[in-house]
Amino acid sequence: AGQPPDIRGVGITFGQETDELTGLYRVFVSRVREGSSAAQSGQIAAGDTLISVAGQNVYGQSLATLRTTIPGPAMTAVKLGFQGGDGQRREIDLVRSTAREGRRSNPTLKQIQQQQIQQQRFAQQQQQQQ
Repeated sequence: AGQPPDIRGVGITFGQETDELTGLYRVFVSRVREGSSAAQSGQIAAGDTLISVAGQNVYGQSLATLRTTIPGPAMTAVKLGFQGGDGQRREIDLVRSTAREGRRSNPTLKQIQQQQIQQQRFAQQQQQQQ
């Protein structure tokens, strides 16, 4: 069965903080990599809040969760929604073409799925302990 897919990102480094009003996570753009599809769009700036992935509302989800939804097979598209500091919302189609920094290779889809399973188990354990 051939090679595992080459998993790529869109060229955005995200940060996470807790929204003081709601207590929910706010995932925001901390950096846009030069030459990436995100940079080429010209519509994404540091500080923008990530609000949707592929049309699904993701506000309040953790960065760890979103790291399993934004990257995908190289040269496929993903639609990300952002809200800028001006309050304007916009959705942008981006191509997954950027290798993740600091990694010799990108995680395979199987590694990402294993990470999702581990996160789900952890969340279940946390719920059981409460």
